[in-house]
Amino acid sequence: MHNLHYFVLRASSAVAAAEEIDAKLDSWGDDNNYYHIGGVACEDGTDNIDNWGKGDDDNWVSLSQMHEDDDFPKTGTYYERALADVREEIDTPEDLNEEIQGVIKWLGDININGTQPPLPGVLLWQASEFLLTIKDKLHARQSDRLGLPSYRPWKVDDFGMTPIIKGHLDDTGLHEENTDQRRYVVFVDMHS
Repeated sequence: MHNLHYFVLRASSAVAAAEEIDAKLDSWGDDNNYYHIGGVACEDGTDNIDNWGKGDDDNWVSLSQMHEDDDFPKTGTYYERALADVREEIDTPEDLNEEIQGVIKWLGDININGTQPPLPGVLLWQASEFLLTIKDKLHARQSDRLGLPSYRPWKVDDFGMTPIIKGHLDDTGLHEENTDQRRYVVFVDMHS
């Protein structure tokens, strides 16, 4: 299965951004779990790389293929589209409060004392995964208000975005270091 994971960082060039992410991921995976850098996009659209690095397998996601994906945003630079792709995921149209209340009610109806048949473990696992997804989305929304969405950071075999930004956060937002370098988003196709 392929999953797209984005990394955002400041670098001197698209090649430097790709090399930094490649170095960070180099020890990740095995024969059945591996990655490919499908491209690098600069925040201003002037320094992009399509299909950087290892191999030329048609199964890999590349920048030039992204416009063919019906679910991938169609306007803006590839950098802006990647941010929009993550924001679309974390801002799902469903009412999260209603969904959370439904799961809490469902879990509250479980009779732990055993007068009801025990709940199958798979249903508990589904409920826990759902609640973790809600937690991840709420965390990403909060981080996006501060300047950049962080959705399932370092969970490289899931769809998400990992910002690797040097600086600090406070109530006024993200204060970055190395602002003389441009921001890049590195598109990583994870196979697991």
